Amino acid sequence: MTDAELELLKYPIGKFARGSKADTPERVAACIAILEAFPGKLRAEVEGLSEVQLETPYRPGGWTVRQVTHHLADSHMNALIRFKLALSEDNPTIKPYLQDPWSAQPDMTLAVEPSLMILDGVHIRWAALLKGMSMRDLDRTYFHPEQQRSMPLSEALELNVWHSGHHLAHITGLKKREGVGMTFLVGRTFRGKYPSRSKVRMRGSQEACSCVHSYSLCCLVPLLPLAQTGPGGVGSNTNNVLWLRANSGVTHSSGAVSQWDDQSGNANHAYLPGAIPTAKPAFVSNSVNGYPSLDFDGTDDQLWVSDAASSTLPNGISSL
Repeated sequence: MTDAELELLKYPIGKFARGSKADTPERVAACIAILEAFPGKLRAEVEGLSEVQLETPYRPGGWTVRQVTHHLADSHMNALIRFKLALSEDNPTIKPYLQDPWSAQPDMTLAVEPSLMILDGVHIRWAALLKGMSMRDLDRTYFHPEQQRSMPLSEALELNVWHSGHHLAHITGLKKREGVGMTFLVGRTFRGKYPSRSKVRMRGSQEACSCVHSYSLCCLVPLLPLAQTGPGGVGSNTNNVLWLRANSGVTHSSGAVSQWDDQSGNANHAYLPGAIPTAKPAFVSNSVNGYPSLDFDGTDDQLWVSDAASSTLPNGISSL
């Protein structure tokens, strides 16, 4: 994935334009309508998702759908309090919070319904507050110590409209790109005298099992009686689905693997969701006959592959 592609996943609707203000009655009314509708739109996107789907990161290394939903509740609770502080005090200094540590705390493992309920209540209160404010009220400010500046509520209103759309697009973009299903890989150990007997179990929409050979190559292809070019002379990116090679595309830190890039050309990269940072397989540089391998502990080491259109295999699969 290129830096430009990753940036687009991070900011699917673009970055917030600092200094943007809701400075007309028409724009304020439009902003209020967006905030009133937001909890329902979010609920429509996340209700009914399975546990596996909720644990899907919206981008490699990013928050899961569950974490995004809980973060929105955290953020918008703080936003409402900041509005009330600014309306009741002269340029109060707000208390920032570290959103990544917040999103790693135990309550982030809860079902999303409590946060959806929080957002329902917060946005009802928030809309009622905004509807009772004058344009002069929107000129009131709070001081943001991280930015070292005073922010008018007219800008804070636009910021939170952007924030709502920003994270909603993370979820809708993920669902559009990947579908709501996930393929989950959990591995046995890829090492020993007969590493070709080790297996990667694939769970989810693709019920398949593939062997990993002495050079840790995993290739899934449809069964098609055609002349092919690809790994070992088999297939291409039009009919190969997944090709993982231990000697190419492995991202690791001190041997702990966080991503294993698909070499088939379909970008079905295997990665570790941020919610389970300790379950990383190990990269071994000289494992069998001089070839590298990935070692899974057989307990909780795992990598995930998101479903994509190319992962539909109506004619079955082969593994090499």
